[in-house]
Amino acid sequence: MRIVTSVEPKAAETGAIVTTILGLPVTTAHGLHEHDQGDIPFMGTDAWRAAVEAFFARPEEVVLGRESAQDAASRFEARVTAVQNNCPTDRTVIVAHGRVISLFVARFNAIDGFDLWRRLGLPSFVVVDPFDRRVIEVVDGVV
Repeated sequence: MRIVTSVEPKAAETGAIVTTILGLPVTTAHGLHEHDQGDIPFMGTDAWRAAVEAFFARPEEVVLGRESAQDAASRFEARVTAVQNNCPTDRTVIVAHGRVISLFVARFNAIDGFDLWRRLGLPSFVVVDPFDRRVIEVVDGVV
């Protein structure tokens, strides 16, 4: 078993914490980063939630930042596949970000991505089957 994190500092830090608890090797991988939101100005909670809802509702359009939901999901899926193919016999823990994880999970399951994103607390995790990527468990807040 191993941990692979996004290169973004918050994911790498979470991976390091999990590593100290579980004693697993950890590496970072490009392509697991959050949706590229560019230089979006600060928004209040309601405006942010509405913007993210539009992001999920119109996946082909760039409605928030510089990357569409469809493009973010495809990038993330390709990188997850590459990570799995790199060590196909290892079980892998991927530490990433809420929107791309929600997009990925929704792509392979009958789950609304926006609803999953709203559900996920900090920290939280989703366990998926590595072969068919169906959801096994969602833990929406680890205390």
